Amino acid sequence: MSRAEAWVDGSYNPLTAEYGWGGFIRFDDGRKELYFSGHEFHDIYSQMRNVAGEVQGAIACIKLAKKHKVTDLLIHYDYMGIEMWANNMWIANKSLTRDYQNFIAKMRSSGMNIEFDKVRGHSGESGNELADSMARDAVGL
Repeated sequence: MSRAEAWVDGSYNPLTAEYGWGGFIRFDDGRKELYFSGHEFHDIYSQMRNVAGEVQGAIACIKLAKKHKVTDLLIHYDYMGIEMWANNMWIANKSLTRDYQNFIAKMRSSGMNIEFDKVRGHSGESGNELADSMARDAVGL
């Protein structure tokens, strides 16, 4: 079993209508941290602005963790939807949130334990500040 913790955040650039994400994974076995970021425009997802970046950041994080054989992942986030949709505590009434719920269910059914920890955004928490900076950079802010 391989354990890791991660920080994720999202952003949105209203000039380009692109949403972006950033974050990093810290492995418990001493491997170096892995950093990730990205951005995209999607006709429907972009309507959710930074929420799309938050969700896609969590997805990118989980995919990267899975690729590196992580079976137990703790994700630190600052937007409640990351945990609430994943744990079916909020109704997923948009395509992005339904896709996210389905993705989480698939990862969990494949054996990955995914847990969440809410951190306060823009509060000086170093992991969240770094993830936020990476997400903003990803969309050119």
